[in-house]
Amino acid sequence: MTDLDLDDPRTVAYHEAGHAVAYLLHRLPFRYVTVRPRTAGLTGHVMIWRPRRMSAYTYASVAAAGPVAEARHLQELGLDEDEVTARIIFGGCAADFDQQDVPGYPVGWFERVMTDVLTEHWPVVERVAEALAEQGTLSGRQVQQLMDRGPAGGHR
Repeated sequence: MTDLDLDDPRTVAYHEAGHAVAYLLHRLPFRYVTVRPRTAGLTGHVMIWRPRRMSAYTYASVAAAGPVAEARHLQELGLDEDEVTARIIFGGCAADFDQQDVPGYPVGWFERVMTDVLTEHWPVVERVAEALAEQGTLSGRQVQQLMDRGPAGGHR
């Protein structure tokens, strides 16, 4: 197995960028995303403005986006599928998977959907993750501005 720091800030940044981009794709603004949370035991966090009602579908989609983005990043680093699976399962993503248990949807459905969605928006996820890794925290507005630059990075 490849030697990899489970709390590598760049990997955590990709995970949190996946959640952040998913929130905004669902038109749900948030206060900030960080890889430097104040809560012990967390490696990253997206802070929403206030608790809000959202459908189980939206909630599960946002939950799936973090592990999906992290998995793609790890594959791009050269980890094979088994290594990525082990990293996601044992690296702290269990809560994200618990939030994807939605009646009427088969196991793995949200991961497949969000894999397609984030593949389409991957340049944006990369841009957000790299900025997050560099700065530690981004406001929701900063993430929206990075998204508004479009897939190729130019202004729309």
